[in-house]
Amino acid sequence: MKKYTFVDNLFVLLSSWFLAILMQGCQQSSVTGGNQFVTTKPTVESSPGTQSSVNTIINTNKDFSDNKKMNNTESIRTDSNNLITNTQLGKIRLRMTIKDVKRFYPNAHLKIVSGTLDNAASDILVMEKDEKLVYFTTENFDEVEMKQLPDESDKIDFLMTDNPRFVTAEGITVGRTFGDAEKIYGKPKFFSNSFFDFITFDNASVNKMAFYFVHHKEANNSDRVYSPEMRITHIGTGK
Repeated sequence: MKKYTFVDNLFVLLSSWFLAILMQGCQQSSVTGGNQFVTTKPTVESSPGTQSSVNTIINTNKDFSDNKKMNNTESIRTDSNNLITNTQLGKIRLRMTIKDVKRFYPNAHLKIVSGTLDNAASDILVMEKDEKLVYFTTENFDEVEMKQLPDESDKIDFLMTDNPRFVTAEGITVGRTFGDAEKIYGKPKFFSNSFFDFITFDNASVNKMAFYFVHHKEANNSDRVYSPEMRITHIGTGK
């Protein structure tokens, strides 16, 4: 019978160790890595001539298509600088002052505009170059008589936008339909007057917000019927 020397035993031991490492590496390389991808331009329905582009991280195991109702707790993560919530629109939050607005948007200019929602009322508009960002009013802002900006210490009590760059946590922007919002937030409540229609939801994530459809003309309210196909023209939130 052949006797194994110390060298023979050492060779067998090293061979087994190398084989074990090789097999472990093969197993790791066969595993599919990651279940998330980053996309900088998700497809979002928009009104003619507009397109929404936000930075998002989407889980590839979820289906966020229009044909599947999203769970009320599911969210698309987006840049907080473009987020709309019950208390925030972009970088501006309710109860901030006009001075705060200028600090968070240092390259923007503010001006008074009229007819945004109601032909008889005015708002303060935040603009960067030629881009309209946010409309707002303050506690001491007279929507009819105001001819100049209020004091910088005046606090914001209403925020609104018609810019599709701003998006709710669940992916609703200006340009999407009311039906899109219904699929996420549930049954809407419909309100109307001569200039605009809007809907609200009891869903906790948006229950302080309003989704508008603006007419800018006199209309017989009894002749207007809410339709899920109508597109959102403005999104606002207030106290």
